[in-house]
Amino acid sequence: MVSDDCVHVTLDKFMLPLLSIGFLLVLFSLGVLQHMYPAAGLSSPSSYGYPLWLEIAVAAVLTTVLHESIHILFMKKLGSGKTSIRPFMFKRYIPLGVSVGFTNYLSVKRWSIVAIAPLIILSPVSLVASGLETPVTNILKFVFVFNTSGSAGDLILLAITLSAGLDANVKDEGEALAICNGRPRLAAILFLEYAATTILSFLALGFLAITMASLLGKNIYVGPLELARIEASQNQVSASTGSGVIVVAIILSLLYIVISGTRRARKTLESMQK
Repeated sequence: MVSDDCVHVTLDKFMLPLLSIGFLLVLFSLGVLQHMYPAAGLSSPSSYGYPLWLEIAVAAVLTTVLHESIHILFMKKLGSGKTSIRPFMFKRYIPLGVSVGFTNYLSVKRWSIVAIAPLIILSPVSLVASGLETPVTNILKFVFVFNTSGSAGDLILLAITLSAGLDANVKDEGEALAICNGRPRLAAILFLEYAATTILSFLALGFLAITMASLLGKNIYVGPLELARIEASQNQVSASTGSGVIVVAIILSLLYIVISGTRRARKTLESMQK
């Protein structure tokens, strides 16, 4: 039996984790493409004469349709009831794609399958298919990048939902996720805050360290930790991040959690219960 005492989770409360994890997934997916298909990058012009902007636009629409269709298919199969679809959903002027809502509650186990399905189905399929020489090869590469990075919201909601316990019930209302018979844990929200600040700290420190190393022409250290190094090869000088960047980023993120992150996470948790 589903309790009336529910919490409502919306992604606008997690914009920092959403953007940082999404950006990290963009870098990850681009790295995977570069590793698997080094001869043909996304910036390479299509051999079929399609302009890049058109390939991006088609890929964005195709990704949205396929991603949400997979959600709907699995929800229907798992007993979610009637479907309501609202296109062009925005939160704080940031497009979050299509909003899909349902009438029935699902168990956490079943909803977890629904949440992760597009990532584990569409991303591998589009990645493998983009290795084939077809008129839509570049489009499929963009689909892989868009779907992988666009799954950041699903992963965030999954982490919050799982923290409520396997006995909880979940209903996707479109703009909000209702979680009943269980409450999300503070630890899950702290983890998301920590992940976001670590990613942002790493990117900011890495950029700053590389810039300083390039301007000064020498390696950059903080104590024994190497933040950036200068490398010379074939009359070219380049700067790259050192292993110390991630160490400093982790330390800064821990300090943030201790100083203000926990208070921020508690406010987020309280806002779900209103």
